[in-house]
Amino acid sequence: MTNAEQGWKALAVKHGLAERDVNQLVSWWHTDGDLGRTLECVNDMTESRVRGFSAFQSTPTSFFDLFDRLRAERLIPA
Repeated sequence: MTNAEQGWKALAVKHGLAERDVNQLVSWWHTDGDLGRTLECVNDMTESRVRGFSAFQSTPTSFFDLFDRLRAERLIPA
């Protein structure tokens, strides 16, 4: 991520965020691995449900809950 460090530091200062070092928040190698795949990744939860893991949280709710937590911890802007 070209210029990510400088850009994040400016954003953190502007919004009073708790972490000014973007490298403490992300792992670029992992993101590159996830987003750089040439194959689709398909997951199936059938086996988990067969074994009794039936509780779940919807994907949108998971993201909204995460963003609320990150805002509360001042890791992303409000």
